[in-house]
Amino acid sequence: MLSHVRALVLGVAILAITGCSTSTEKATDPAIDDLAYLTQLGLMRGHLFVGKALYDEGFRAASKTHMKHPKSELYASLEPAFVARGHVDFASELEQLASAVEDDQSPIVVNEAYQQLVYAISVAEQGAPSYTLASMQFQRVAELLRTAYDEYNEGIVDGVTTMPHEYQDAYGFTEVAKQILKSISAEAGSAENVAVDHALQQINTLKTAWPGLVPPSHVSFDSEHMARIAAEIEGMSKAL
Repeated sequence: MLSHVRALVLGVAILAITGCSTSTEKATDPAIDDLAYLTQLGLMRGHLFVGKALYDEGFRAASKTHMKHPKSELYASLEPAFVARGHVDFASELEQLASAVEDDQSPIVVNEAYQQLVYAISVAEQGAPSYTLASMQFQRVAELLRTAYDEYNEGIVDGVTTMPHEYQDAYGFTEVAKQILKSISAEAGSAENVAVDHALQQINTLKTAWPGLVPPSHVSFDSEHMARIAAEIEGMSKAL
């Protein structure tokens, strides 16, 4: 396996030297750009993931704010993309979960609504033709980690907790990044399989960034480590 990792890293280096990278002029319209589309859906998953985790742990007030963000911040911008890509939306599932949390429904009701919404999002993700490509999913993971880095640096400034919500968002985006990697179908020993294992090992080194769902007043973590992992994973995507 070590030889596979070395080959993958060598491939990344060759790409960097020869300039075989994606264009700096990236499309950002989720209706036509798969990476933008899948990243937005990944961010939505991240908000929902941490909102559900907070609900399960009894932090219901905090959970409610996270459940509102996917619709208010992300969903509206994706509606044209849903139409363009020929997939039904999931507005009703999103509203059902938000209402269940807002009304302090039982964990059973909230969990059922959450699972239905996650399934609906997974259907929408298939509207991206490149969804099944490991290289695309690695790019998506890199984008989620970059966003997590930005959010974390808003939530924790010089080791002091300033905005717990952003700290929690970063956690949700990172956990979803791991979920995406684990969902990649790859044969044992293949380049994709080795890359997934390596990327997961790297992301798991970020655990100390979140000592709890609700942050303490001070957190000791070098957020630049998160940025370095995001860059590495993007480089790996170009070698797949």
